[in-house]
Amino acid sequence: MATQNALQFSQPELLHLFDGDVSKIDDENEPTVPSNILDLPSAWRQRYTDLQLLSYEYHEVLMRFAIAVARREGDTAGHIARMGLLSAHLALAFKADRDFADLIRFASPLHDIGKIDLPDSIIGKQEALTGEEWEAIRRHPQIGAQMLDAANVPLLRLAAEIALSHHEKFDGSGYPQGLAGTAIPLSGRIVAVIDFFDALTNDRIYRNALPDAEVLDMIVAESGKHFDPDIIRAFLGVKDSLIAERDRINAQDVHLDELVRR
Repeated sequence: MATQNALQFSQPELLHLFDGDVSKIDDENEPTVPSNILDLPSAWRQRYTDLQLLSYEYHEVLMRFAIAVARREGDTAGHIARMGLLSAHLALAFKADRDFADLIRFASPLHDIGKIDLPDSIIGKQEALTGEEWEAIRRHPQIGAQMLDAANVPLLRLAAEIALSHHEKFDGSGYPQGLAGTAIPLSGRIVAVIDFFDALTNDRIYRNALPDAEVLDMIVAESGKHFDPDIIRAFLGVKDSLIAERDRINAQDVHLDELVRR
């Protein structure tokens, strides 16, 4: 009978700890305890490394998905990087906790994922949209939320919340639900500001970027209407660092490492 130990390992864990050598496991599939079994720090370091790699790959898949949607509108990986990093920056400026900021960094780039369901004739259109086309556009928040909703995955739950709420307006005139004030989730209120700022201060297929000063004036004018006044105060408090971060991202070719590293 194998030596009893308070530490219990599953069969895959045993194979990992014993370097895959099944001869070190007795006939009853219980572990013997060789001298190196107590070298748990190295085993846990390996498990931590494996989990980090899994996390990287998970976020890489999400960011590739976000980039694919952004490119349909003529955007690049830079837009995805700006949405994530600037949203996290603003969340921290608003005194949100670090865990929330980390989640919003990876969730916010998926805000327009519902546009994947829109035809190219609408996505790439440079002329004014018809009423029917606007109705199709206004359905993308629900589509995105339905695509992302996952009850057991916090990152995807937050991404679904953002997709559904980032077109709501503080005065209740937004869509799709007409939410007002703090009934709009914090994530949606933050991403609404960053999305507006990013969209207007960077070139799009249908217009050139507007000057920063002009866009900042527009944001201030929309405080209490489109945007949460408290979020705007936090935004203005860090506007210079947000602009610097945007310029840093725009000055380089953004690689996936920039999007997924913590």
